[in-house]
Order: sequence, then structure tokens, then C-alpha cells
Amino acid sequence: MMSILLIILGILAFVTPQIFTGALVWIVGTILIAVGVFYMIFAFFMRYFVFGTIWMFLEGIITVFIGVLITANPEGGIKFLSYVFAGWMLVSGLAQLFGSYDVRRYGAAYWWFSIIFGFIYIGFAITLFVFPKESFDVFRIILGIALILFGIIKIVDLLGIFKREKREQEQIKYMKKSVKEMNDHIDIDFTDKD
Repeated sequence: MMSILLIILGILAFVTPQIFTGALVWIVGTILIAVGVFYMIFAFFMRYFVFGTIWMFLEGIITVFIGVLITANPEGGIKFLSYVFAGWMLVSGLAQLFGSYDVRRYGAAYWWFSIIFGFIYIGFAITLFVFPKESFDVFRIILGIALILFGIIKIVDLLGIFKREKREQEQIKYMKKSVKEMNDHIDIDFTDKD
């Protein structure tokens, strides 16, 4: 059922981009609000047992505030999500660039792949910063493709599980039959000495 839902969501990303984008922004905003509330509740109840809970409480307030902003203003939420994703891509690209030197130092043959991907990540991050709306559309398309593929993979996995379960049931029946036939052929005579 979940795999079919993922495929439907992926198709909706292509067919109804505004509805999908609005739903995605609403889902992210709602998750942020829930996480923020959880942080605040956890910080409140653990204030006597854990140091630094005031910071966790403040983090919860900020997270709830961002979630409310995203949910209340979907257009701004799209830009915000684009900027967050751009920041993540920028950090990942820089990590790839700096990490490539460590990989090279340890003698990896294809260390230069890290440099290439680092520049790709950084280029994509800059594009997201400059064109947040257009980049979010690209992200929506990529997410739609990923959802469809993930749904298909889940269906294939499920079919494989059904096949494996059927084979195991057949093996169990065969083993039960073999054990029963073995029990029918074993004759043990007990004497008084036993």
C-alpha cells in the first residue's frame, strides 16, 4: 500500500506541481512544528536532569516558529526550503573538495571524482541561491522521480518476499512429510533390559 502511495505522490509531482509543492511545504512545516514541540516538552521535563536544556527549549521555539512561517506562507516556504537545501549542498560540496585531498593522500585511484562532485554540488548550491523558485521545480521533478522509483522498488521487494515465503512454505511441507515418513519407518523394540 505504501509503495502505491509513493508512486501516486511521484506522479502528482509531475501532474499537479502547485498542489504537490504546497503539500510538501505543508508537510515539512508540520514536521518542524512537531519536532519543535517535542524539543520543548523534552527540555521542560528534563530541566533538572540534563544540562543545557534551556538551549534545547530555545531550539524548539525557533523550530516551531520556522514551521509556522513555512506553513503560513507557502511561497516563502518554498524559498526557505530551497535555501536550506542550497546550504546543505554547499556544505556537502566543500566537504567533497576538502575530503578529496585526504582520499588522495591514502592513495585512492579515483580521488578526483570527489573534486568533480564537490564542484557540481557547489554549482548546484549557487544555482539554488540565485534561482530558488526554478531550482525548487527541478528539486520537485527529482523528488517525483525518486518517489516513483522507490515505490516500484518496494513493489518488487514485496513480490520477492511473497515468492520467498511460498518457497519456504513448500520446503516446510516437504520437511514435515519427510519427518513423518521417517517416523513411520522407525521401529524400536524395547526390552526389559532397556
